[in-house]
Amino acid sequence: MARKLNDKQALRKYSLEQIQRYRSCFGTDDGKWVLADLQQEFADRTSFDPTNQYATAFWEGQRHVLLAIQARLKFETKPLIEEILKNEEAE
Repeated sequence: MARKLNDKQALRKYSLEQIQRYRSCFGTDDGKWVLADLQQEFADRTSFDPTNQYATAFWEGQRHVLLAIQARLKFETKPLIEEILKNEEAE
């Protein structure tokens, strides 16, 4: 299970431009369709195979990519914008 980033960790990991680009790509009707398709393909099934650790790792890697995209789309940009403005004022 992916751990949730706190605001300070997220500020270091994501940039406002990065988040906006993900939203621009996946915020369209086509992008939403692609996300739904990826969800069905990689997240709506188990990634665990008790007989094959390599298959489990492979499938979990696919699932992780989808979760990373979803995390960027759900990220609250307000704290990031406030931090950018605060840094600009300090300069």
